[in-house]
Amino acid sequence: MLAYLLFLWATLALAIPIDDNLYELQDDNHWVVTWTSMTQEVEQSNLPPSPYNGGSVQFRNATLRQTFHAFIGASRIRFQLTNTFGGSDLPITAASVAFPLGGAAGVSGIDPATTKGLTFSGSPSVVIKQGAVVYSDPIDFKQGQSGTRITGHPGSRTTSWMQNGNQVNTSSIGGASTKHWYFASAVEAWAPRNTSAMIVLGDSISDGRGSDDDKNNRWPDLLLARLQKEGITNLAIANQAAGGNAVLSGGLGPTLLTRYSRDALTQQGVSRVLIFEGVNDIGGGGTDTGSQQRIGDGLIAAYQKIVADCKKAGLATCQIGSPIRPRHTVDRRRGQLGALFRIIVASPTYG
Repeated sequence: MLAYLLFLWATLALAIPIDDNLYELQDDNHWVVTWTSMTQEVEQSNLPPSPYNGGSVQFRNATLRQTFHAFIGASRIRFQLTNTFGGSDLPITAASVAFPLGGAAGVSGIDPATTKGLTFSGSPSVVIKQGAVVYSDPIDFKQGQSGTRITGHPGSRTTSWMQNGNQVNTSSIGGASTKHWYFASAVEAWAPRNTSAMIVLGDSISDGRGSDDDKNNRWPDLLLARLQKEGITNLAIANQAAGGNAVLSGGLGPTLLTRYSRDALTQQGVSRVLIFEGVNDIGGGGTDTGSQQRIGDGLIAAYQKIVADCKKAGLATCQIGSPIRPRHTVDRRRGQLGALFRIIVASPTYG
């Protein structure tokens, strides 16, 4: 199966190196994640629409056009593509990056003059092995897959477009659209050493539930805009949240306990982690006293482990977000966890 990808870079004028070691010798910059997507196995209901969903094959001979919103300025970028949950190898025949028409998110058109082709170890195509991720080669840039199992992020709140054939350099495509991202897990910027990223680990509240499609107004987006308005332009906020996600068990996608190392500790240029998750564990569990006690104890142990591992990784801070929001009959357990949050935030040695 053949797949073609076009990534629309929504906001920045950027360029990327040809060789990491060469640039490390030339300046004191480092790689920092400037956009992320919490990747998970795509549920049946979130697979691409027909005819791009062929039953046993997804995105056969199709172009997928997606928009990503960058958080920090930099001189260079590179893309990370993923086949973590795919049921087979994923061949990418061609990929490119361009500015979207009018600088808007979720549009099907691009500015053709800004289009640049991506390469992978010097080749315009790549086969991503089942379970693997790959990086594109850094690129100068001025301001499908067999089986039904594919990797993506259902809560993009951003329109993606698809069309048959290789249309990566076409100015506008008019095929089907969907509000999901597929196969893309991160974009990294080559930025000064005083630039870093804060990872947000969360559920639908952080993933953008209640926000507007194609507006980039999730609360992490609004926080970033406020920081930049105050002159803090050297911090990216990388959103690693997913709707329906749980800390301990159940929920949608990998649980926080199984993904926090992948989604936070091993990301490039991370200095801070914010955990804002747990409501789905409490609300999705039994409401009897014994069940809620077990869930509460499990969440406390999970938060302690994540905070401790963040410290071992040398991160500047790892904080729990505001106390879990009210949820029907489980306010007592929320109160217990809220008290724990205050202890963790107040004590720099906790965990």
